[in-house]
Amino acid sequence: MFFAAAACLFAGLVFASGHASAQEGAERAGLPAVVPRRAPATPLEMALRLERELARGAGALMPDPERRVRPEGGVITLDAAATGFPPEFLAGLVPEEVNGVEAWRAVLRADDASGDMLFYNAAGEVFWSVAADPAVYAPDWIARLHSADGKAADFFSAEQVYQDALARPSRRMRTPERILYRSAWLSTRQYFLPSHVEMTFTFILREDLGAYRSGGTSGTRSAAGEPARSPTTLTGLAFTGIASDTNGVALSAAWPAGTVFAGGALDIFFTPTLAPPAWTAPWRVAVDPAAGGVDVVIPRSGLPPPPEAPAAACVTNTAPSAYAPGVTLTNIICTNAVRLTDFGFFRLADAADTDGDGLTDAGERWVHGTSPADPDSDGDGMPDGWEVDNLFDPLGPADADGDPDNDGLPNVAEFRAGTDPHNPDTDGDGLPDGVEAGWWEAAAPLPWFDVSGGAVCLQDTDLDDALLPAALPFPVRIGGAVCTNALLDVNGVVYLADRFRTVSGLYSRYANTPLTDGQPLTDNHFAVAAHWDDLYARAAMSANPATAVTVADVTTNGARCCVIEYRDMGFRSDSSRRVSFQIVIPADAANTVYVRYAGLAGANTGASATLGAQGPGAAVNLPVSCDRPFITDGLTLAYHFGSGGSPLAKDTDGDGLADAEEAALGTGPACADTDGDGLPDSLEAAGYRVVEWGAPYAGADAAPRPDGLFNVLGVSANSFHVLAVRADGTVACWGKNSFGQCSPPPQATGIVSAAAGGEHSVALRPDGTVVCWGCPYEGRTQPPASATGVVAVAAGGVHSAALRADGRVVCWGDGSDGQCDVPDDLTNAVAIASGFLHTVALRADGRVVCWGDGSSGQCAAPPGLTNAVAVAAGGDHSVALRADGAVVCWGDGASGQNQVPQNLGIVSLIGAGGHHTLARTGTCDVVGWGANGSGQSDGRSFTDAPVLYLGGGVNSSLALVGGPQTFTDPLDPDTDGDGLPDGWEHENGSDPLAVDAGDLDPDADGLTNAQERQLGTLLLNADTDGDGMSDGWEVRHGFNPRTVQADGTHGAGDDPDGDNLANLGESRHNSDPFDEDTDGDDLEDGDEVNVHGTSPLRPDTDGDGLADGEEAALKADWPCLDPLAWDSDGDMLPDGWEVLY
Repeated sequence: MFFAAAACLFAGLVFASGHASAQEGAERAGLPAVVPRRAPATPLEMALRLERELARGAGALMPDPERRVRPEGGVITLDAAATGFPPEFLAGLVPEEVNGVEAWRAVLRADDASGDMLFYNAAGEVFWSVAADPAVYAPDWIARLHSADGKAADFFSAEQVYQDALARPSRRMRTPERILYRSAWLSTRQYFLPSHVEMTFTFILREDLGAYRSGGTSGTRSAAGEPARSPTTLTGLAFTGIASDTNGVALSAAWPAGTVFAGGALDIFFTPTLAPPAWTAPWRVAVDPAAGGVDVVIPRSGLPPPPEAPAAACVTNTAPSAYAPGVTLTNIICTNAVRLTDFGFFRLADAADTDGDGLTDAGERWVHGTSPADPDSDGDGMPDGWEVDNLFDPLGPADADGDPDNDGLPNVAEFRAGTDPHNPDTDGDGLPDGVEAGWWEAAAPLPWFDVSGGAVCLQDTDLDDALLPAALPFPVRIGGAVCTNALLDVNGVVYLADRFRTVSGLYSRYANTPLTDGQPLTDNHFAVAAHWDDLYARAAMSANPATAVTVADVTTNGARCCVIEYRDMGFRSDSSRRVSFQIVIPADAANTVYVRYAGLAGANTGASATLGAQGPGAAVNLPVSCDRPFITDGLTLAYHFGSGGSPLAKDTDGDGLADAEEAALGTGPACADTDGDGLPDSLEAAGYRVVEWGAPYAGADAAPRPDGLFNVLGVSANSFHVLAVRADGTVACWGKNSFGQCSPPPQATGIVSAAAGGEHSVALRPDGTVVCWGCPYEGRTQPPASATGVVAVAAGGVHSAALRADGRVVCWGDGSDGQCDVPDDLTNAVAIASGFLHTVALRADGRVVCWGDGSSGQCAAPPGLTNAVAVAAGGDHSVALRADGAVVCWGDGASGQNQVPQNLGIVSLIGAGGHHTLARTGTCDVVGWGANGSGQSDGRSFTDAPVLYLGGGVNSSLALVGGPQTFTDPLDPDTDGDGLPDGWEHENGSDPLAVDAGDLDPDADGLTNAQERQLGTLLLNADTDGDGMSDGWEVRHGFNPRTVQADGTHGAGDDPDGDNLANLGESRHNSDPFDEDTDGDDLEDGDEVNVHGTSPLRPDTDGDGLADGEEAALKADWPCLDPLAWDSDGDMLPDGWEVLY
């Protein structure tokens, strides 16, 4: 590690490339243009950045954390992913050729006096620097650390530095330099040594790595037949340094299984700063690749190996003799990896991660001071690697409760949820992570109290009158701090209060008297609960000691609201060993609340349960199963008040509505069909969306487009701003806001349509009145008293227009160009539009009327235009759509806005911007023509999507685009209240918005829609099973209308009544299949149908006074009798009267 702040450091940086260039700067020199996510802010951060790039690239030798052993250099490859260096840093380098390829050289020095990190180019100029923090780099400390004489007395011991760090607030491990203190403390080495080292780093483009190596020293290449030496053959080399009371320097190395070493050995070189050339000879250590690692101890010259060194691991060659303060070994290198130059070597960073926390063992031991055997060194619930990656302290548990992004989730909850603790909206759906994920604390084996002020209450755990403990057996968190003593809170005291005493089986409030450590509970009838004063979840006791918890401080912004009670008294459970808890959601909760609970330590609940959405004021019962009749060791409950959506998905339930949109609608972001009616929420409430293109106004005074804009039912655009009317009657505005035209007043509620003017806005209420805001000049925001009964509004540059229900038009504002002079004979208008200084109206007879400024011909409608069905107005031109789908334009055409394209085809919708025109064709494409400097006239395709509006501003266009939707209520399964779920009606062709749909019988089968739904038959098919018998007839006679039966009774060919008329015939004649003579006329149904042709439902088919059976019986005496003829003999006398008389 390069602790540049604590060393007088000289480093020559060499950047190499195979692309020769004489130009200066990063871009001219061929260096990749890389931009770091965050530029290094301190010398330590720059040192860490250098090492990370060494490890990420070709690898680098990790120096000793106590700075006794320094490598002279390494190789860093540069490519588009090398984001570790600011572009200014790369641009300050001067190219030169090194080892056959182009390189860039620089010198790094750490200033002894200030600790600043300075970079010099080849010309000796400082081209980049990192300033030291004066609070960290104390000049006197640095000066002593870099003592010139090298005597041991001039150096701090590790223990002294550590104690100094604890004693002085400025040194309390709150800065990155705490790593230095802690690593010194943990290493148990006695002295720091100065590191007057000159290091060379070779930076090359990744594609030039091979060329650079081929130009290096040949002695380091693989011999013939040997495996190729590769940086990947060695995975780790960690240095333990030397100490004053040892006899040498110890090193350790590790490698993956199957590693093949060049020559079967590990070569180690030493280059002492004060050594003669003879000391640079190599020492060779034989290793066993199958061992996976080796510890090597290199003793001093003439001395035996240290007692702690394994004999087999000792080097037999002579080691340097000058191991003393002031002498630094600088070039320990592993040639088994790759030797690149005479002075620059590298190795791969140690990849071993024993505890799997994301930090290498060497990094934990020497850089972060964490434990390589414990993934969570500080026990705060967050892995060490995750904390380091997110700039937290892996040795400080306090940051578990931090919330740097203010999204309502503490850091430990962000880790559990997988969200970004520095991004309040990880999935970018418009909802803070805290609102989506909420916060709930799963129960631990012992309870966890979480309070914000007030007091926490304890009790004797087994009711044996024992003394209260001086130290709590479980954590109590108060005000963000974890306490282990009963006498600690935010002010230093935790009171043992709110005791309850049993009186005749009931619980009564006992004196709220503070207790102290060691004070006994006087009897065994006390029950104690957590207490939050007046803003808490209070435990209410009753004759049945189940706990009713009322949550009074629920927040909807994701703030944690844990309600926890500890009870070790016996709960009175029922025979199924269930205890009921109740949560009451406050009536003033802004949004739906999702309740989640977990119970352990006596409650056999298994996994946490989610109870789903609960509205404000709801009382939620939480039955908890117990593994024994009494809960004797405590129960912890925690409740989750989030939106129910995932903070990692914009659309958690995949129903087509973003979580933010669902939050606004009140639907469940985790439930695709909130009301369970069979229709996804998006189909019921998606509404229309606003699609913009071109260059919408983005000036300094612009109001931004709202996030999560959906469920829009109307939109309007003018020169530089847009209005969108939501389904809830509110108006969203964005664009130029110089006069507040994008700031609707409080009375702009319940709006049904709106129009954007030049610098003002107009909106229509459902009662036919108008509200205006924005620029008040010339009365633009003051509609006249006659603006009542309005059904549509339009707005121009400086004026407004309203269409009344009686067909008359009212205008107000600046009328200096006649744009407010409505023609007296205009009494039958059906649509209006406004340009910058003119007004257009469509009459009921299809003619178009214009008035106002006509200097460009915009008020001269073509004489033959008599069949218009829609009108639009641009800045100085007008547009009409004819009934045959043709578009007609007139007025200003300087930009081509009045030149309708040929072969446009049949158009269904028109719109206009400042100087361009828009139309939707029969192919579902939007075509534009006219001004197109910002792409405002570019085409768009909205296949199979309804487009409700087209329009635009000066440089932009927009469309109101929808999708398949029913416009039913996503929170009501039966929007029209007819007893039929919306989904069923939609699927079966019924109208989910028609109140009486349940009573209809569209297939005329004798069953209403409501009956068909209940029976499961088809709404629009009278014979669901296709057996020839109508559904209603089958139901009335006990047949199954959904199945073709052949049981001898209910089949179409069966004849259960034996009347020679099968069921199919009975159904066609609507007779009774179980009555051989349905009408009781003494003729069987089969004879009536097949022999006599009479009706089996009418006893006297011809109405002559004789029953059909009588006529058949008398026919032998009166052959002329016909049961189908009222007067069989044609004498104008009824047959029945003649027979009677």
